[in-house]
Amino acid sequence: MRWIRPQEVQVCDFVSDSMKIRHKRLAKLLKPHRFTTVSRSPVSHGWHFVRSSHIPDLFESIIVESQGKRGEAVSASVGIAVTQTVMEKVLGNVQILEDMAGDPRRGWTIIDDDSDAREWEQKLATIGPVRAARWADSRGPELLQSTAPLRAIVNRYEECLPRHDSLSQSLALLKRNLDHATELAAERFSESPLFDVEGVKALCYQVACHLITSQSAMIESRSFIGHEPDKDSELPDRIEWLADRLFQISGAEDTVW
Repeated sequence: MRWIRPQEVQVCDFVSDSMKIRHKRLAKLLKPHRFTTVSRSPVSHGWHFVRSSHIPDLFESIIVESQGKRGEAVSASVGIAVTQTVMEKVLGNVQILEDMAGDPRRGWTIIDDDSDAREWEQKLATIGPVRAARWADSRGPELLQSTAPLRAIVNRYEECLPRHDSLSQSLALLKRNLDHATELAAERFSESPLFDVEGVKALCYQVACHLITSQSAMIESRSFIGHEPDKDSELPDRIEWLADRLFQISGAEDTVW
């Protein structure tokens, strides 16, 4: 079971007219705790705020969502993941903050006005960072252990990346050395609906797909040509993780996904 991919958010001035909680205010409150906005929730109005964990190779997140015609129902969760920009069940773990909920059983709070919203935002900025760190302590070591084999494989793919001034140049070199069938497979992977992204992140996925299709025989003694990302449980994890790593090393760490 996969979590739905977070969608892109324009961080500079994004405010949903229908959402009571304000992104700009909350981002300002979380900034001293090193959280930055990396994505917008596709399930409802809301955002994912992420920081590097005190545990190496781990990321902590605070997830805010709202529902209702006026965005009056809000919930908050904390999460950990081994990727910065992608949240998947196999690569992460999430816990609802019940003490942020007016209805702990359902996890939601009804926000009536701006005063309620500001109070909720302040409470989350106080509780969220601490709870995220505790969640990392509680579940982080197990997550790192369970994902160690896949992380080792992805690291080997990353080592095969042609080093140039830009990912675009690396991609051009990868394509130059591929046969037609392998290039077609890589393009088909990158065009999968699972990886419906744009801009810098789309380039990261293209490079990841070309690396995996061209190097899998050498690294894993297997070929992914002919496989479909939405039908192969192993292929998307490799692509997601490698794309996340490429995004981090591309100099685009401050770009919002």
